[in-house]
Amino acid sequence: MPLIEYAIAESSESLQELTIAADRDALTRRRWRGSAIDGTDFAFALTDPLRHGSVVHEGQGKRYRIRQLPEPVLVVPLPDEPLMAAKTAWFFGNMHLPIELRPNEILVAEEPTLRDRITAAGMTWTAREDVFQPSKHCDTPAHSHFEKPAAHDHPNGNGWHQHGDGKWHKH
Repeated sequence: MPLIEYAIAESSESLQELTIAADRDALTRRRWRGSAIDGTDFAFALTDPLRHGSVVHEGQGKRYRIRQLPEPVLVVPLPDEPLMAAKTAWFFGNMHLPIELRPNEILVAEEPTLRDRITAAGMTWTAREDVFQPSKHCDTPAHSHFEKPAAHDHPNGNGWHQHGDGKWHKH
């Protein structure tokens, strides 16, 4: 079983192309197993997560490419008017949802109450199956703006301050 540690940067177009289908969840992990369409099994121990379209192995006249499986998404058109486009983007950013920004539209993974929330905000949407590739900045569904620092003392007491990393907090 081939062990894949990274994607191949450049691949020969002359090789027979076979696919390894994977869902978005598998592609976010660094360690997983998958099978190609020809039955070849692969183990993945990656330095960086893979993306849809990554070539991961070449050999015996074949190259193996990752094909992300489509999933249910909601598609929200981006308004032409800049202020409304900004408000649309803010709506999703405020919910800390992973999004994929495409020309003229935002894709978001379908969640049970999201249709109603988008409609209540005055936006239109359509549902479809698509390969959803959120921005690398959206790898987690939520985050904290305040990270807990290691325990330490300050000569000036326990007021609000930062440690040069731009993250304000107090002890």
